[in-house]
Amino acid sequence: MEQELFVYEQPMVDTVANVNRRLGYQESPLSFDDVYLMYDMCGYDRARRPGRPAAWCAPFEENDMMVNGASKPNEPFGVSK
Repeated sequence: MEQELFVYEQPMVDTVANVNRRLGYQESPLSFDDVYLMYDMCGYDRARRPGRPAAWCAPFEENDMMVNGASKPNEPFGVSK
């Protein structure tokens, strides 16, 4: 239930909008679920290959990572910049 409410909080709405803007998806924007999956893939990629650039992380800025991280407090890996 908390996860569902978090989708509509302004920081998460801003993150989804920023990722869409950075990727150029203004006409057909990605959904919250799409962006959340990208965040997951970013974390897995960084955990699997530490110290190497992760393509899945490219659309996120540090603030986006903190917002997404706040939405997943029990995640087994951290995504740090």
